[in-house]
Amino acid sequence: MESTGVKKGIILAIPLLVLCIASLMAGKNIKGDLIIMRMILIIGLLLMGLLIPFVGFFENNVRVLLLLTSLIGLAIGAILPTLDAMITENIDKGERGTITSIYSSARFIGVAAGPPLVSIFMQEGLSVALIIAGILGFGILVCVFTFIKPTENN
Repeated sequence: MESTGVKKGIILAIPLLVLCIASLMAGKNIKGDLIIMRMILIIGLLLMGLLIPFVGFFENNVRVLLLLTSLIGLAIGAILPTLDAMITENIDKGERGTITSIYSSARFIGVAAGPPLVSIFMQEGLSVALIIAGILGFGILVCVFTFIKPTENN
């Protein structure tokens, strides 16, 4: 079932809508609590790491693909405001501007470099690129477990 035109646009808009709603809800609910932020990061990265590799296997099944990309959008939408809050709320005011600019630059580089890098990996096939993305998600998950250890009074 191939989608074109407006139908394809609507299908692409649904995961983006889920991402935006998840971002809004996460932003409203984290309230500076590092324990909640860590849990959101863990769940989001786990969802992404598990689901991204399967996108390539369901490229011809629009319903399953829509479900997978919506769940991935949910994960990304919850992760982004959580990372923003972690960085801005937990850095001393004197260093906040520098750290925030480095973080924003890293996000910009990721957005700019991501598509060309994925296209290079896609030369081996879509599934290879998506499996690599899933492995990277799990690598970041390990970093969250290792380096983000909030205490009860944070």
